[in-house]
Amino acid sequence: MAQMGTTENGQNNRLKKSMNGNRRNRVGNYEHGGYEKKYIVKKTNGHPIDPKADYFVLRLDTDLHALKALETYYWSVRNDNKQLAEDLIDVLVKNRRIQEE
Repeated sequence: MAQMGTTENGQNNRLKKSMNGNRRNRVGNYEHGGYEKKYIVKKTNGHPIDPKADYFVLRLDTDLHALKALETYYWSVRNDNKQLAEDLIDVLVKNRRIQEE
């Protein structure tokens, strides 16, 4: 995980910086069809998931809209869980770089 300042302003600047630059237009599944369940979700710790739960999986390395959704989640959670917010910044920066390649 990349080191970063603990201030919210530092997080905001890093997020804004990661959003700049030229991004390739990549064809994604979001460009056609409707909502459909494509993935089987399980917990990495082996515990069972709630059979009534509804999950929505996003592919962050190719889908610009997925990154926008993650960015929105960052803004929503940043005051409640600073560690998660810092981790999300790392994920956003990494995947924006991948999309720019």
